[in-house]
Amino acid sequence: MKMIVDSNYLQSEELRDYLNLSKDNYVILTDYVAMEAYKGDTPVTIFESMKILAGYPNQIIILKDTQTICGLDPKRENLQDHLIDHDQTENFAEFCQNLVKVRKGAPALLQEVIEHGNAANLHMNKMLSDTENLLKAISLIKKEYSRDELRMLRSGIMGTDAISKKLCRHVLELYVMLSRAHPQVSILPESKDMANSFLFRYSLCSYLLAINLVISGRSKPEKIRNDMVDVILATYATFFDGFLSNDRAANKLYQDTRDIVDTVYNSGER
Repeated sequence: MKMIVDSNYLQSEELRDYLNLSKDNYVILTDYVAMEAYKGDTPVTIFESMKILAGYPNQIIILKDTQTICGLDPKRENLQDHLIDHDQTENFAEFCQNLVKVRKGAPALLQEVIEHGNAANLHMNKMLSDTENLLKAISLIKKEYSRDELRMLRSGIMGTDAISKKLCRHVLELYVMLSRAHPQVSILPESKDMANSFLFRYSLCSYLLAINLVISGRSKPEKIRNDMVDVILATYATFFDGFLSNDRAANKLYQDTRDIVDTVYNSGER
């Protein structure tokens, strides 16, 4: 099993149990979980976040950064392998050893960790301004769907053909908009390969989040930023075997996205 891990799962005994269960059980780290691990008192938080994983270095997979992954060709064979940063994965044990040295006060390594922490905080704060597009999607959804249609979608029921067509059209529009604005995307893939694009699945997952936000009425930017991180992790999980998270809403978002990709878009190989 290859499972995307959420930051809320990194220090749980369930994670240790999963890794102990089989040497074929892998934990997959994304850049956003790493950034969350660096937040706060960086030398302490990153060490504590990696403590369990450090005991299983051969079962940890590090992915490329999200910016790069957004630009990958979705028609490649063995797409999972192309998502992996093999150098960072091979060097994970050394990274964990360096964290121990940081705890002992190694000045050069300490400064490097602090700089990573500062960069992570800047990026996460920037996400507050990135909620604007999601809020626009929320406004559109309020106009386009009836309350009954929203309830069906939130329950994972596609309902009528009209609902399905509306959802597919909106997701495609969002995907095209995001792709045209993304610096790593030079050309849109053929329609048969589109559903294997990270940005396409991210667009679908974001749209499902927007539907949930419309129903719940939640609109605080700080909470929506956390939701957007959940969207990124849930999107990654659709390319692998699942999602290790203690957040029930994030798990449902992943499952709903995966179900729609599998049943509506028939994406083929993950």
